Amino acid sequence: MPETVLVVDDDPEVRAALGEYLRSEGFEVLEAENGLEALVHVKRARPRAVVLDLMMPRLGGLEALKRIRAFDATIGVVVVTGAEDIELHRQALALGAL
Repeated sequence: MPETVLVVDDDPEVRAALGEYLRSEGFEVLEAENGLEALVHVKRARPRAVVLDLMMPRLGGLEALKRIRAFDATIGVVVVTGAEDIELHRQALALGAL
């Protein structure tokens, strides 16, 4: 049974591109367009990993990351963002993101 990865990004083209790549590598992929939707998927599907955009509407990436960690600290989280905000990156790393 393939491992599940959740891709969270408000840009549907980014979600599609990441999802296509991950599927080609043998993963089952779930998609969410915001942090709230991501949390629903995390609680229901318990993915092995989450690819998380930090800049999103409806519960931003950092808050979603905090809640994912609180729910299950074993879920791997990789953050992706176009933002060049050093403090944002530092906070994400401090919360255990890769």
